[in-house]
Amino acid sequence: MLRRTLFLASVLLILGAQTAHADMPDWTGEWGQFAVKSFRPLDCESSYVERYVGWGLTIRDCNGSSCQFEIEVVNSEKDATASMNGPLEITGPGQAVLKGLDIDGVPKCILSARMQPGPPGAIHLEKIEGNCSIFAVKGADFLHDYPLYSHQPFASTVRKGAVIAPCFADLGPSKVAVCNQAELDKAFQAWQSVWVNFTSNVPHNDRCLMPHAEEAIFQKCDKAADVAACLKAELQMSAVEATRQKEAWIGGITDPGDKVEAKHLIRKISGIYVQTIQSGLVSGETFTAENHLTLTPISDNQIKVSTDLVFYNGHSCGHDGVATYRKSGAFVEFQEKHFSGDEQCIFEVIPEADGVRLADPTGGCRASECGMRGGYNGIKFGFQEKVRGKVKTTAESP
Repeated sequence: MLRRTLFLASVLLILGAQTAHADMPDWTGEWGQFAVKSFRPLDCESSYVERYVGWGLTIRDCNGSSCQFEIEVVNSEKDATASMNGPLEITGPGQAVLKGLDIDGVPKCILSARMQPGPPGAIHLEKIEGNCSIFAVKGADFLHDYPLYSHQPFASTVRKGAVIAPCFADLGPSKVAVCNQAELDKAFQAWQSVWVNFTSNVPHNDRCLMPHAEEAIFQKCDKAADVAACLKAELQMSAVEATRQKEAWIGGITDPGDKVEAKHLIRKISGIYVQTIQSGLVSGETFTAENHLTLTPISDNQIKVSTDLVFYNGHSCGHDGVATYRKSGAFVEFQEKHFSGDEQCIFEVIPEADGVRLADPTGGCRASECGMRGGYNGIKFGFQEKVRGKVKTTAESP
């Protein structure tokens, strides 16, 4: 009799626990809403980047009453964002507390969450205590209603407003697939890593080169019968092409150029160039100044470069070094980095039909040698700006 009583009590406890659990709402998933508010043109032609307004709350990795949360808020109209993550503790039916952690893991912003009935249901956040402003730029905050989007968290592990917003905005089958399939998310992040490396190290004039490539892939795969298969193939091919172009550029500026061609070009471009320009000051005054470039032969494939350039408001650039003829058709000089975080100064003198052009593909030379308004890219000296007289070689110099 005692055994039967204990058995029935155990069954009742289990059923009671199951009933209580059934009454507890499911917190796991994606909560929030984002909209494409407008478009902001970048510094390139025919390209736009979506500007989002919205907020997203991810709740994942729930174990009993403990979960992990991440919040992203984007208000592109005010260039404002807010982001925070940390533990979520379920305190009762439809009630929870979120603790935003700083980089040291210390709770700094504590919010209460209340589940609102649906469909589809929503989570309402209110502040309890703490300094939540440390996680936000003025114009963005966490206190919103977050409607249920899906009880399945997005696959994306990179949570920044520009990344997670398209997942909520449903901007085509390809972007939705990347958001929801872990394998595609991993492939897309690998592609991004290759392209960031490519665009950061290879000079180009199109700031939208990477967005253009991404959009071309998504547009093509949006029309594919098998979106996932298309994305895998296109992302891989695009990454291979970016790597090929990077290696080609590196080879062009590091592999030796033809010595006969170098000797001919040195005779053609060596000399002293003086360029008269009109410039001005922020006060409104104008003045006449001179840019100077001296190219002195050192050997059959090397020249000594010395230049002094003047820019608006009296800013200037000055460079002295030795450049070697390379496979790319330019005379190239590599300077040692002063600090590990600096961009390496790669200075180029590029012979052209009517003169020479200077280039600073990494921006490292400008950073170490120029005033704020100065720079080498785009500076050109025509052969008509050579002064009379033959420049001496270093062997002829006293």
